[in-house]
Amino acid sequence: MMNAAKKRRQAVKEAIRQPYTWPGSYPKTFVSYDGCICRSCVTDNLRAIFRDTTDNVGGWNVRVDVLWEGPAYCANCGTELESAYGNPDSD
Repeated sequence: MMNAAKKRRQAVKEAIRQPYTWPGSYPKTFVSYDGCICRSCVTDNLRAIFRDTTDNVGGWNVRVDVLWEGPAYCANCGTELESAYGNPDSD
């Protein structure tokens, strides 16, 4: 049986390879203590993310989720993230 940290690492690997959910094609987002993180930053910092996810220390401790709506920016680099339903406040 897989422990929780191993399941989250597996989910991160899968989300890097498959950035959209099935069914629905909703964009997957990486969430840490500091907020959402873009796929590029996760890929660049994968070793630190896996170490922090295993040890539950550090600032990464990433999980995968769907950003349903609203503007969101990467907490690491500031890139705007894709949301499933866009920004409800924009016209």
